[in-house]
Order: sequence, then C-alpha cells, then structure tokens
Amino acid sequence: MADVKDPRQDALAVTETGLAFVQDARRHRNVCQPLDWNPEVHCPLGGGEAVIPDALLYYRSRGAGGEDSG
Repeated sequence: MADVKDPRQDALAVTETGLAFVQDARRHRNVCQPLDWNPEVHCPLGGGEAVIPDALLYYRSRGAGGEDSG
C-alpha cells in the first residue's frame, strides 16, 4: 500500500517553515515578510512542462554594513 500524505499536515508543515524563515529574518534584520512565502506556485519550465514546489520564498539578506544584498 502506498504511503498517502495528509494534505492538511503537509500544508501545516509548509506554513510553519515559512513562519520560521520570517522570524529568523527579523532576528537577523533581513527582509522576509509573510507575503514573501508563497505556497504551491506554478513554475513553468518551458516546453509545456512545469513544476509546483511546496512553496517559493523571497528572502533578502543585509550585508555586514546593513546594505541590502538582494
């Protein structure tokens, strides 16, 4: 029998991961807002193919002097 993933548990794990990134960015004074974490984004690869990752993250880190490196 195949192992079937509970979509609710998967969604919860993905959301908790996104929140961890946002919290860590705040601690390090980087930029990662709650809306920078987008679950289930359709990403075309070309030739009619695509991939849908669990989430897509936009995260900008600040350099040692505080400048934006993203």
